[in-house]
Amino acid sequence: MAILYISEFRGPSSIGTARVAPLPQPALADQAVTFTTTTQSAAFNVNTHIVSLCSDTVCHIVFGDNPTATTTNFLLPASTIVSFSVIPGQKVAAVTP
Repeated sequence: MAILYISEFRGPSSIGTARVAPLPQPALADQAVTFTTTTQSAAFNVNTHIVSLCSDTVCHIVFGDNPTATTTNFLLPASTIVSFSVIPGQKVAAVTP
């Protein structure tokens, strides 16, 4: 079984009028979703606007209210952290290729 690690954040920090790339810590929430077939995360926190994802295996991911990942969706490389802007309350689904 594969595991998708999800960390949820409010959004980038600001210094004056400049946006700063590092995500503010601590994360609002963390999830570890075990999957082989398409599996959804829990809904993101109401304050979540950015998620960082990392999977222990190559997988395909998609975001939405009730997402179903397929092998035509975004390919997330194994052991790589990728951040996405998201809509609060949505979910991410993952599936192995």
